[in-house]
Amino acid sequence: LATNSDISGHKMNSTTNWKSVDYDSRCSNLYKAIDSCDWDEVIENLSICEEEAQTWVIKSSNKFCGLVVWRRLPIHEACIKNAPTEVLSRIINAYPEGVRTVDSFGRLPLHHACFQGSSKETIQILLSIYPEGIEVEDIWGYVPALSNDDDYQGFELSLPLEEPSFILKAVEAERMAIVG
Repeated sequence: LATNSDISGHKMNSTTNWKSVDYDSRCSNLYKAIDSCDWDEVIENLSICEEEAQTWVIKSSNKFCGLVVWRRLPIHEACIKNAPTEVLSRIINAYPEGVRTVDSFGRLPLHHACFQGSSKETIQILLSIYPEGIEVEDIWGYVPALSNDDDYQGFELSLPLEEPSFILKAVEAERMAIVG
């Protein structure tokens, strides 16, 4: 176990001990099941070893002297793979703090869920645990945001300046009040 107080510029609880495994050589059974979208196997693995929900999985590059390509928790991968809400809920129950934890790109599970066009129920589950996550920027400055497209009922990532129209109107009104 290692202790880390800064992952991608975002603070983690300094008392958090975290375990990490290499994706290519020692990947956890839970992560492998999520990666292959074997949802029954995910549930089975969680019933055997909930602790794997807290294990960081690291992908390194052999071409660049072992440079870390990415680092994720199972909750991040579950959101990337658009896991069913039952599976997502079980992962969260095993490690609720994962919803508030950023990956190596500064992305919360919410970022990944929005980017993948996850269901409204999935987004609501994540936001019910960490509503402040809607304002967290990743390392490129993207925040999770509701889609502006009325025909699309999902979610997307937006740059902070591309917030939903009701936020833009409020910001513009505030600017106008300051200017004159």
